[in-house]
Amino acid sequence: MSFTRYNPLERTVSSEMRNYDVFLSFRGEVRKTFVDHLYTSLENAGVNAFLDSKKLEKGDEISPTLKNAIENSAIRIPIFSKNFAESHWCLEEVSHMCKSGGLIIPLFYDVSPTEVRNPDRGAFAEAFQKKKGRYSKAKINEWKKALAKVASFSGWSRDDTLGFRIACGT
Repeated sequence: MSFTRYNPLERTVSSEMRNYDVFLSFRGEVRKTFVDHLYTSLENAGVNAFLDSKKLEKGDEISPTLKNAIENSAIRIPIFSKNFAESHWCLEEVSHMCKSGGLIIPLFYDVSPTEVRNPDRGAFAEAFQKKKGRYSKAKINEWKKALAKVASFSGWSRDDTLGFRIACGT
């Protein structure tokens, strides 16, 4: 168990118990190229991060376990990549982050905040086209609303020449 160090609503230190300091949400294509390195760096710095391949126990029911990990993490970091919206799991995680409150810091990896905020255009458009007919219109709208909300938060954006920079939802 770790302690929440920061209350985003009051901007104060809190002693509320949490299972994790950070929850990482991402699509598999960035696991080996980025996420594993980020996770290792966080763990080496003493940050207790939830990464599905490291913390999800064999035999656990995935959906409730992931939702519990989101709810019991002080900070939630969705790592948006070009194929993020292809995964209903990733979209469910972002939607649950929005429902459960807490500090969300988006990381934009080879996709701009604008593309995430407007999923009918850009990198996410094809993925959402494929979801029509497979998922209800209400579910698709829930996911799009969650993406738009999270993409409006200040976070980090990858720049091919400078590494990561602060993104202000632009």
